[in-house]
Amino acid sequence: QLVKNNMHMKINQLAGLCKCSCQYFRRKYRQLTNSSPGYDKKKIQMEKIREMVRNTNLSICDIAKKTSYFNVWNLSRAYTRYFHISPSEDRGKSIIS
Repeated sequence: QLVKNNMHMKINQLAGLCKCSCQYFRRKYRQLTNSSPGYDKKKIQMEKIREMVRNTNLSICDIAKKTSYFNVWNLSRAYTRYFHISPSEDRGKSIIS
């Protein structure tokens, strides 16, 4: 919940909120969730992006700007690596389905 509610924060800032070191924060997070805070943060971000790709008419460029990616290329590359489909293809697929 801490990661989800503070998506804009870096891991060291989240650790600071908990008043602990980054190393301790990562270790405890992994013990509690069986995942890493970085992975969960990426997962939440990519799911949010997928929702925008599938359910809005925003351009991929606008989605990139809204989600802190520097450009369309970086967003498209990360999206394709995560979902194994490009944002354009996913958008077309969701319209047909």
